[in-house]
Amino acid sequence: MLARIESEIPKIADEAGVEVLVSKWEIVYQRPEIEFVDVTELMVQLFNLDDDALTNLQQLLQQEPLPLSELGEHEEEH
Repeated sequence: MLARIESEIPKIADEAGVEVLVSKWEIVYQRPEIEFVDVTELMVQLFNLDDDALTNLQQLLQQEPLPLSELGEHEEEH
């Protein structure tokens, strides 16, 4: 999905005032003094999603990340 908006990512970082973009799903450690800025909404705007898709995305984003170790177990079950 990011490949579709790759050229826009530097603009998103500028608009959010951040130096680095990382996935919140992959952060192993974060020092308490580091500010986490969620740029999901800025990125999602580029896809022109309809209201239903936006509602589904908002619900998904409220869920806690699934640890990779559990994901592997989940994949094996299906």
